[in-house]
Amino acid sequence: MTRTTSAIVLVLCATAAAQAFDLPYNAVTYNREFTGVETTRDDVFQVCFDRTGAVYPRPGGAYLITPDKQRMFRTFYRGRVEDYFREARISEDYRDVEPEVLGDYAAAINAALIAKQGATLVLLIHGFNNDYDRAGSDFRLCRERIYSRFPDRQFVFVNVYWDGLHGAWLPLNTGLPMYWDTACRQSTEVGAYGLRRLLNRVYTEQIRDRTVVLLSHGRGAGVVASALWQYRTPTPVRPDVDVTFDFARIRAGMIAPGLSKSAFDHCQLPENWNVVVGFNAADRHNRKFSVMPPGYFGSTRFGCVERIYHEVAGKTGSNMAMVQLNGKAHGFKAYMTKNRDVFDNVFLTALFE
Repeated sequence: MTRTTSAIVLVLCATAAAQAFDLPYNAVTYNREFTGVETTRDDVFQVCFDRTGAVYPRPGGAYLITPDKQRMFRTFYRGRVEDYFREARISEDYRDVEPEVLGDYAAAINAALIAKQGATLVLLIHGFNNDYDRAGSDFRLCRERIYSRFPDRQFVFVNVYWDGLHGAWLPLNTGLPMYWDTACRQSTEVGAYGLRRLLNRVYTEQIRDRTVVLLSHGRGAGVVASALWQYRTPTPVRPDVDVTFDFARIRAGMIAPGLSKSAFDHCQLPENWNVVVGFNAADRHNRKFSVMPPGYFGSTRFGCVERIYHEVAGKTGSNMAMVQLNGKAHGFKAYMTKNRDVFDNVFLTALFE
């Protein structure tokens, strides 16, 4: 590697290291907006998982990150809620109370579904290089499109925030500056331990007849895949959790999924489960900006190499569909605006009907 190339890599890495999953550092925003029911609607819940799949506390409880503790939180927090609780000398070990906190979320979502007869549960999951404000803006636009496309249907939404950024201080081991190796690992933890437990607890016999839609963008597909089937890193941080929910229909929508074919090694889709893939052979992020093949340094070929998509679809059953998207831009909002007609009338139709 030349001196110039080394300097470029170090600058890129320093730029990436300056990024963070911003919201947990802002105690005021956290307390006002972050978790629980969104203030402007009674059908939108917001849940955030740390990098290990543990859920953040809800407002109104005894475990909030209050403004007087904000500085300590910033000093000691490394993407794990339990670290903050330990360093802040809060009496309870968060690992002991976290299941109760998760149960509170699940009970609130379950109650909203029961109150709305026939409502579809929709979980929106962002990509890894994101923060609360940008992801929240994308989620709002997506909800507007869904309501516009299906004005006569009822929904309960859950905005799922997850931390794919903390933990990779100098990611030179992958040769990539944007935390990709860390994000791949943490997305599987969040899905298999965090989101799967949430769905298990939301489910009751009273809402067994409901449809659940998981709509993801980018590496958020890794969260979905690990929540629904046995896709996980070889050395998980948290214990395995079995799937116990049995909803009438599961629909997984993946916009420009940042996945390899190995994400589907243990996937056999049941008859009532469907996967709709927003496929784009030109997506510049999944194509690794044409600097290297998409199969290198954490493969993303499933979402941009048609041969790989068909190989996976052939193995998992007939319940997988492809919707062709266009353009080089990777952002979720770009897909909803620059591919608006296809997103609204083809992708959403395939996913919800």
